[in-house]
Parts: sequence; structure tokens; C-alpha cells
Amino acid sequence: MFSFLKVFNLETKSTINNFIKHNKSTFSKKEYFKKAKSEILIEFNAFYPTHLSMSYLSNVLAERNRSEITAFFNYSIIAAPLNPNILNKIKWFIGNLFSLATFKIYRSFGVNKILRPITSKTHKKNADKCYREIIKTTKCKQDVLKICIDGVQLGDLIYDTYLKTLRKPTLDIEDNKFKKMLHDFLCLYFFWKEYFDNHKISVIIGVHSSYSYALPLRVAIKKNIPTYALRGTWSCTKLTKGAMSAFGNYFEYPEIYNKLDDQLKKKGLLLAKKNLDLRISGVSGVKTHLGMTDKSAFNKIKMKTLIKPSQNIKILIVPHDFFDAVHNFGETIFADFYEWIEFLGEMSEKTNYDWYIKNRPNYEGKFQLYQPHTNEVIQKFVEKYKRIKLLPNDYSHLQIIEEGINFVFTCYGSVGVEYPLFNIPVVNATATNPHFRYNFNLHPKTINEYENIIYKLSDIKLNINKNEIYEYYFIRHIFTDKNWLIEDVNEMMNFVGGYDGQWTTKFFEYWINKFDMKKHKKIFDTLDRFFDSNSNFISIEHTKKNI
Repeated sequence: MFSFLKVFNLETKSTINNFIKHNKSTFSKKEYFKKAKSEILIEFNAFYPTHLSMSYLSNVLAERNRSEITAFFNYSIIAAPLNPNILNKIKWFIGNLFSLATFKIYRSFGVNKILRPITSKTHKKNADKCYREIIKTTKCKQDVLKICIDGVQLGDLIYDTYLKTLRKPTLDIEDNKFKKMLHDFLCLYFFWKEYFDNHKISVIIGVHSSYSYALPLRVAIKKNIPTYALRGTWSCTKLTKGAMSAFGNYFEYPEIYNKLDDQLKKKGLLLAKKNLDLRISGVSGVKTHLGMTDKSAFNKIKMKTLIKPSQNIKILIVPHDFFDAVHNFGETIFADFYEWIEFLGEMSEKTNYDWYIKNRPNYEGKFQLYQPHTNEVIQKFVEKYKRIKLLPNDYSHLQIIEEGINFVFTCYGSVGVEYPLFNIPVVNATATNPHFRYNFNLHPKTINEYENIIYKLSDIKLNINKNEIYEYYFIRHIFTDKNWLIEDVNEMMNFVGGYDGQWTTKFFEYWINKFDMKKHKKIFDTLDRFFDSNSNFISIEHTKKNI
């Protein structure tokens, strides 16, 4: 079970109690809570940074909508059984009844009710019928991605939940674990359908826009209920039918940029260039927005040369974590990352190119969790396809560029922003990647188009406009204000002891030390401006920041 009843040492308990006292004095109970006729649903989790951002977002929206705040457990299927055992039911009941641990934190900022989805016989009956119909028509992996019930798109969520929970690089439709997960998913869907049908929901706030986490968000989107996704303290995004990713409305980046005044555009491009120059010089982490660790993929450490001089076209494959939200940016031209690299493996046997593949650097902390599994998949891949040479994870991209790589293949990785700065074309394997509206990458829409590009690489002469790269980076990483809540992220990271430290109570300690009512009012004003606008994300226009 995803534990909300942690055992704390005295120092940790004291910090949490201080944060709870802080919340009670900051978010005083409003009288209209008692008269509210609608609910704001917010995700109940154990992520401390989210507790902070959720407290502000839910209170501002509760006041604007005259709604009470209800928290919901959202970890069924992916991190906890859909139907918990008796012991876990007792733990939940006691924790909820007596407001223990995380329950107490949520109630400290105004949460009235905390619920956990419990499926009924009716939900199961509806799921049984739906399951039989889906199984009849599911003949391949792509059919899973098409699963849609009552107009609610669920296929990508089911697919990615399977990969994540079972740590499988690809989906097996004959796997009984997949079938069990599919049935559970349908039961959970019918729980949420009934809940939304029987309650007046004014807003829903989640954290992830992928996996089973996003199921209630998708139901809300279909019902035209305002839906928001919070990524810690980093971003707040409004999800819509046309843009269901927590990573922002990248479908409209050029239009957003064109509406800005010329002075802001000029400053934005200069700052974007400065940050990207830092990035490709070996600086990483929050300073350049393209990484959450201080380990740079563009490090200056020189290794023994592994890219051999030749007259052949040299291709670098940059794979992704095979288990991590494969469809987070929408439709893909391959069913998953594994199918993608398998296709490239087959193409390596049909072409006279020099092929290389390199995984991400060997990160520390939470990033270590899935990387060994991805390394294992890649190792088996290069053993199968002998013409593809494996480069070490820490082999610097600067060295790869120096040794004459000609093309880079990825699905939607940050290399799509970085390598074009060196006039090296990048070919994406997703039609709707974050920068698909720009021309500094190639964005094939079908497998046939992708294949033709590979066969005709010698004919490609991509005219890369670097200002397009800077424009994209500016809108996504600077104009989108990732510091709307924590103004100095570097300072916070140093205080808590690095990226992983923000998930500890050191984060609460930092916030309390930095808090004042001026900051509190500024956050409320920012959120009011955001909700009054038609924007899908909090920007520097809402925070009133100069760059």
C-alpha cells in the first residue's frame, strides 16, 4: 500500500507539526465551506512539495467557486491494489478518522473529506461487460491504445500503467497480468464515472497526467470540468481535451510567442541562448531547466574514442526509460519505445550507416530506480543487432559531436533542442513531441515517412534556425514560470540537500523559514490572475516578473 502513515523520528515529527500549525494560521477556515454546494477534488499523496502547491491552489479555487475541498486517494492499481486487504482498510480508516500523519497535513489547509475509491458490484458488472467487448476487438498492442469508453480516452493510460508497474519494456496482450489490470482499470473508471455523475464537482487537481493517476482527470476533462495538474512546486497546467499533458500546451507555442511584445521577445531569446549555452558547456540541473540533477550529459570528461572515423553516415540513437510515461506527449508512431528501437535495429541491418546508441548518464537518487532495467534492455538490444555499438552512459555528448556524429534519433528527448545548436539534425519518432511546431527537428507522422527519412539521410539538408530553438526554450522554460511558488529554486535545493531532499521535511523547514504574508498575498494574486486568464499554464505575466 502507498503509505500515508509513516513512522517519523522526533525531529521530522516536529517539522511536520510546525507546518501544520503554519497552515492552520495561514488558511483559516472560511464560513462558506460550511454552505458549499460543490466540491473541489484534490489528489491525496505523500509528496511534501505538492502539499504546499496544492494548499494554495485548492484554497484559491475554493474561494472562487464557493466549494469545499475533498481529497482523493489516487494510487489504486499503479501503487496499491484496487481492493485493499482488511489490514490496509483498517489502517486507512484509523488514519482518516483520527487525522494521523498525512491526513492531518491535508486537513490543516482546509480539506473537509478524504476518500478512497471502493468499487461495488455494480462497478464490477459494468466492467465485466466492457471488458468482454474490449478483449474481442484487441488483436494487437495498437488496439489497446485505442480503448475509449463513453468518449474518455483510456488506452494510453492502461498501456503506460502496465509498463510502469510490471517493468516491462513492451506490452503483451496475452499476459494475464495485463488482462487483470485492464479489468481493474475498468472497475475504477466506473467508480469515477458514478462519482462525477452524483456529485457537483467544480474543479479537480491532480499531479500526473499519465498512468492510472490520470483516470479521474480524463473523466473530468470529458465533462468539461476545469482540470489542473501540479508537478511539485514546478508547474501548474490546465488540462483540456486538446492538451491533456501536464507538460503544457506545446501545441500553441508559436502563437503564444507571437502575442508577446517585441521587447519581451528580445529579452527572452537572449536569456534562452544564455541558458542553452550553459547547458551545452556542461552546466546542468535547475540552472538550465533541462535536468533535475547536477550531472551533465555534456560533461567535459574525455573517454577513449569509440566512434570510429569512416565515410559512412554516423547515427546516434538516444533511447528513453522504457517504463516511464511513454505516451505522455500524445500519439506516437510506434506503440512504445521498445517497438521504436526494434524498428531502428532492423533498419541498421538494411543500411550502410554507422549506428551507435547511448543511454542517459548514470544518475543518482530517485533516477536510479528504473535505469538499470533500461540498461538491461539496451544491452540485449545491442547483442541482437550487432551493427549498433553501445557507448557508455557517461560518454559526453560533446565528445560524440566532436567525433563526427551526423544524425540523432530520439522520440522526444532534450537532444532535440541540444544537437540542432551544433547544426546536427534530430529525427523524432513522435508526431506530437514538445517542439513539433518548430522546424529545427524532423517530425515524421507515420512509420513509412520515418523509414523513408532513414533511407534518404544523405539527401537531408536541414536549414536550422537557432532563433526557433531559443523561442521554444523561452516559452517552455522561462515564460512558463516554474518559480511561481519557490522563487529561488537553487537556494531551496541547496537548503534541502539536492533534488531528492525536496521530498523530505527539510522542504517544509525551508518554506516556514522563508514565509511572510507579503509572499502569501503575492501567490494568491498570481493564482487569481492565472485563473482569470485564458492561459493553460502559469507564466511570468501572472507572476509579474521581469527577465
